[in-house]
Amino acid sequence: MAEKTLFRVTGAAGQYVAGRKVKVGAVIALSGAQAEYELARGMIVPHTPAISPDTPEDGGSIDRATRGLETEEGAQRASQASAKGRR
Repeated sequence: MAEKTLFRVTGAAGQYVAGRKVKVGAVIALSGAQAEYELARGMIVPHTPAISPDTPEDGGSIDRATRGLETEEGAQRASQASAKGRR
């Protein structure tokens, strides 16, 4: 079985992509052979998952301390910024 890759359906696609009924914006898995024609016509684009703003690119989690919000210096900066906003 051929390895499949994820693609997002574009507005240029009709009702069908690679013989499947699809909707614009849907994410579908296709083999290279299945995707070749659809890519050339602009009906699909490689799918790139969005990166959450709360997690670093390496997949780990960010807590408040690593963003500097729980450190003494970070608390002072937050307090100063808050005070400036109230003026």
